[in-house]
Amino acid sequence: MQRLSLLILVVFSAIPGFAKNEFGDLDDVRVKHPEFFKLGAVTVARLGQEDWYVYCGDAEKCLKSESDEELYDEAQVQAKMNLFNHFARKDPSVKVDVTGARRMYQYADNEFRLVVMGVPVKGVAVRHDLPKAANVEDKKDPAIELNALTNEKAQFPKAEGSVSETENAVEKVKVTAPQADGAAVKAVEKEEPPCEKGLDQKMNVHGVQEEVTDDEKLDILRKRITANPNDYRTRLKMARIFARQGKVRRAFNNYNDAARTLISDASVLDADKCEDLIEIARYEEFAKEYAFALKHYRMALKIGDSDQIRKANDRISFLLLKF
Repeated sequence: MQRLSLLILVVFSAIPGFAKNEFGDLDDVRVKHPEFFKLGAVTVARLGQEDWYVYCGDAEKCLKSESDEELYDEAQVQAKMNLFNHFARKDPSVKVDVTGARRMYQYADNEFRLVVMGVPVKGVAVRHDLPKAANVEDKKDPAIELNALTNEKAQFPKAEGSVSETENAVEKVKVTAPQADGAAVKAVEKEEPPCEKGLDQKMNVHGVQEEVTDDEKLDILRKRITANPNDYRTRLKMARIFARQGKVRRAFNNYNDAARTLISDASVLDADKCEDLIEIARYEEFAKEYAFALKHYRMALKIGDSDQIRKANDRISFLLLKF
């Protein structure tokens, strides 16, 4: 599936704090305007003398340590992405400027936290840029684009004087990064977890090793998932293959499934769990699933070592400033 490449320029002047309940009491509004609370829907409603876009997002509570404030932040990010996707359905290259957005309602529904956002219609500027002439850059494989994303300094703000170490969530790479004194150092090469015998190689009738294709690997991995649906490592391996192939939605879905089982797996050491959560969150950023990325960076923040905490904090700060 081809990646929906949203090009979004965002200028938010959202009003912070609690929801304002502009359309009246929450219970009454849920009866009068159920469309406001439909995830992914964007409706136009009259408020005072203006037309407003109203849109909703949600976040699921996966850990007891997740606060309502954190969950409402994630739900707000998801709501904003739903607004962008509304305008991008017909034109994936659309650019959207938003000013004056605010949180109207927020409430808990069992393990979910929902936020209803609103913005004056006049506060949304949608621009449809002319298509560019096709060139080599436009045909980059998404996995290669992810490498470029993780190497882009502007995407990963760091504390003054710290070393920027780049990780690759798809395949092992070596990159260079500047130290505080300007010297270049090589980041540690990240090795893929070793695969069991039969996944990476096979024997033909003459005893010669042959490389296993991605399709053959996926067939093996799917059988493992059928036998053990809670094996997050298998999901991660499938996600990496799909990411390498440029199948972004399949990669994202498998990364997301891996995260769910990983979070609840008490047998995994915190350091390993944190490293995998950061990998998952980085790919979610690449797939423009920013609310999930924010959630998984925050989970990593709670269990990581000092270096992992720094990396997670950098990305959390970036995402909260972005939205």
